[in-house]
Amino acid sequence: LPRVAAARPPEAARVPSGVRFDEDEKAFFFSEGGDVISTPLATNPWALRSVTYSAWVKVPTEPKNLAWLLCQSPDYGWSRALTLNDYRLGHVSIATSRYWDSGLGKVPVGEWCHVVGVWCCDAECNVYLNGVRGEGTTANNGKSADSGETLFIGGRSPKDTAHNAANYVSDVAIWGRALSEAEVQVLYRCGRPSGPGFFSDCLAGGERPGEEDFDFDRAVSVCSATGGGSTAGNRTEQLLRSPQRVPNSPSCPASPARELPPIWEEATGLFWCSTGLSAYDIPDGDEWQQTFREAVKSSQVTVQRRSLQRNTSDTPTPGAEPSTASRPRRTLARHPSDPDQRAVRAAHTEALIRMTSRPGTQARVQGRLMAFFRFGGAIFATDARCPHQGASLCEGEIGDIEDMVLGKRYYVRCKVHKFQFDLTTGNVLEGHCPPLRTYSARIRHSVGESGGLAEVEVGFNDLGEAYFCPDDSGEDF
Repeated sequence: LPRVAAARPPEAARVPSGVRFDEDEKAFFFSEGGDVISTPLATNPWALRSVTYSAWVKVPTEPKNLAWLLCQSPDYGWSRALTLNDYRLGHVSIATSRYWDSGLGKVPVGEWCHVVGVWCCDAECNVYLNGVRGEGTTANNGKSADSGETLFIGGRSPKDTAHNAANYVSDVAIWGRALSEAEVQVLYRCGRPSGPGFFSDCLAGGERPGEEDFDFDRAVSVCSATGGGSTAGNRTEQLLRSPQRVPNSPSCPASPARELPPIWEEATGLFWCSTGLSAYDIPDGDEWQQTFREAVKSSQVTVQRRSLQRNTSDTPTPGAEPSTASRPRRTLARHPSDPDQRAVRAAHTEALIRMTSRPGTQARVQGRLMAFFRFGGAIFATDARCPHQGASLCEGEIGDIEDMVLGKRYYVRCKVHKFQFDLTTGNVLEGHCPPLRTYSARIRHSVGESGGLAEVEVGFNDLGEAYFCPDDSGEDF
């Protein structure tokens, strides 16, 4: 645990018998819902205003729970934690002070990945997966002067079935400052220190270095000096490998939007902008909804309907035996906090986790992070995050409602608090929060080199101040 400004000499970590060391992987293996490694180390904002968690991890199968990797203990309220599968935070993410979306999606299965979380009390906090930086956010983690604070490796707490996943973990490092993006990429490009092929020559000039020998300034300068030129030898090629975005990440578009100028259309009174998406890039909502309903049914959650006990005085004739046919049975209205209702919400969340595809596609258009959904030939565009607490709507539920007055309506439901929004108007259909911002969207058909194209465009009432800000290109607007 290097480079931490500790008030006392570092103490040895406690490795329980339930955590084994795998000689083939050169890593510790943690079982699902099992024990964790602990070490006495304070990393809360009171002890360290800036801190970086870094680890290499390999998940043998897709995690079935939230899969927290590194975490403070005790929990002072939104304590710092590095996560792999917490859908409330964007899966690979960090705990801050609210639900948010890192944009990195799920961790790849069956391969070694480098995961880094960076917290700063007075600046942006970031999370990285294989050298790729996710969305930034602010944090207000709980803090304490508790001298007995512990850092857990491999989960949130011992025997925690909701947070501890099966995985291999190696080369955990806690830095007593916020690493820069260049430094994180150096760590990733060097490879896993415990694994084969770790590149150390240009970093320390010789044998495999210890942490005290790791020279970031030199490593970053080597990367900068050779980044655009030819490589010499396999080790230099390894150092220069590019950060890899996770394939098929549900929270990130497959390709960035093309930089085409907006087109003003007088008939609609909108600026139409290309999204860089094809309609075929967006999942079909009808097919997704059918698959999701089957996943909900297979969750096997039993909801018991509770009937209201009727007294003999409720019968038409006093003193007569109550008759079940004399009047309809009355059911007791359930409060949202009732156990049965919580079970339904849990089944909904479980079904979302089990889905192999997401209902929508996320893209950034004119500086706005947006979510796109499709039902047949109709495209719906909204803000990418729930207006309540910022959860990703592309990882929620979509469906349709048959309305006798308005006809068929389409909705999106947030994955966290289950708020439901009309995809056309943005009105809140279930829950209490501000409405969801929606945008006009359409499909523009054209003919390209590979055949017919169905490009998605979105219309804005205005382009915003950012579009007209001068850049460094020297162009005269």
